[in-house]
Amino acid sequence: MGFPERLFQHPVLYRLKRRVGNALTAKDSWDPSPYLEEGLILDLGCGPDACVLDLSRLRRVGVDLSKPAIRRAKRAFPRGQVLVGDARCLPFRDKAFSTTLVSDVLHHIPIDTGELLSEIDRVTRHYLVLIEPLQSESGFRRWIKGAWWKLTDGGYAYLSGTEWDELVRNWEEIERLETGLYRHHLKFIGRRKPARAPAEC
Repeated sequence: MGFPERLFQHPVLYRLKRRVGNALTAKDSWDPSPYLEEGLILDLGCGPDACVLDLSRLRRVGVDLSKPAIRRAKRAFPRGQVLVGDARCLPFRDKAFSTTLVSDVLHHIPIDTGELLSEIDRVTRHYLVLIEPLQSESGFRRWIKGAWWKLTDGGYAYLSGTEWDELVRNWEEIERLETGLYRHHLKFIGRRKPARAPAEC
């Protein structure tokens, strides 16, 4: 874990970071709530509290690798179900959740993002709601974003729009927005595509 990640483990600094990030990320018309109101929701990388969306009324299972974050989440949501878990190997059966919400999580995990999305696909029946940093394809903006994230975030993989398009190709796009200062966040809602029938011999 790098210094920025260790620094923002402190709950006050964590909330401050998320609020600043939310202020910089324009909400536009993006509203994932219709895809979060039915069935059981997996909040992957839930952190100590819900800073992006109000999930308090939903049937939700929160998972985070950080034990301190889960302890604080249990205090914040005493009736909610939250547990320590690894996004690389989730302790759930196939298609256990109607929707999986992933908010500013995947770029912090030192493994191929495609492998993480495969595991998410495994446990998700219907919808993926994804919020992740969006790197520019090239040029000065790419350098500026990289410097900012290195200072404040300490993640591993900041992907461009082209890279994300390739990674979410197994999800039928419902909505996709690039929002915020320099379009620094991707917001994606996708419906899981049905598995293809095997070819007949």
